[in-house]
Parts: sequence; C-alpha cells; structure tokens
Amino acid sequence: MRSTFRDIAAHRGRFGSIDLRTAIVRHVQPIAALEVEHAIRTRTPTAVFRAVERWRSLSTQVADVAPERDDEAAELLADLRAISRARAEIADDRSADPAAARRDAELAIRQASGERELRAREWYRHGEGGTVEVAGPAAVEEGLCRAGTAR
Repeated sequence: MRSTFRDIAAHRGRFGSIDLRTAIVRHVQPIAALEVEHAIRTRTPTAVFRAVERWRSLSTQVADVAPERDDEAAELLADLRAISRARAEIADDRSADPAAARRDAELAIRQASGERELRAREWYRHGEGGTVEVAGPAAVEEGLCRAGTAR
C-alpha cells in the first residue's frame, strides 16, 4: 500500500490543475479506506496513525502559489485585472449612463471569455511533481512536546 501511495502522490504532484488533483484524491478513497481498515485490523495504534496520516496528507497537499510561468496565462490574468479595474471605475455610472452600461456589458463579455480561457488552460498546466513528507507518530509527538501541548 505504501508504494501505491507514493506512486499516486508523485503522479498527483505533476498536475497543476486543482480540479485534477481533487479528482485523483476522490478516486483513491477506496484504496485509502482499504489500507485504514487493514491497519485497524492489526490493532496497532501506530499502523492506524500512519495509514490515516499518509492518506490525509494526500488530500490536503496544496500546490505552491507562485508567479505564473505560462506567458499566455500571465497575459490573460493581466487583462482580467485591467477589465476588473475598468468595470469598477464605471460601476457608479452604468445605471444612469447608457454608454457606461454598454461599455460595462462589453467588458463583462470580455471578462467571461477570459475567465473561460484561463480555466481551460488550467487543465493542461503542469505541477512541480514531488510529494509532501508524512510525519510519523514520533515526529508528531516531538512537535507536540516542543509546542508544550503533549503530556
């Protein structure tokens, strides 16, 4: 089971899309449940802890937030920020001024289109790969002692 976890975690780390990362976690739930059930049958608290912690770490692993490396996506983001600012500037005028209302409608269409394109690009984005180290019981106990929360 540990090698299965390592393979899944490494594969999941290659995806940049949060949707794809979430889908992987959802689809491996039966495998995780199987390992946790097996650990419970051993009646060994350490085995249960390790199994639960291993699969929990997969579901809570989050991609680092970093500047966009995709030049087209970075340009799309810059355009969306500019559109958002432009819409905010005319927000007060659009109810009283028909020209401002038309301009806002045009900007809203451009904004929706840009957001769709950005979401589509997200599906093909590559992640950094790699996995998060899972803390074992001893490391957790040591951390709790250092924090003064363990007995």
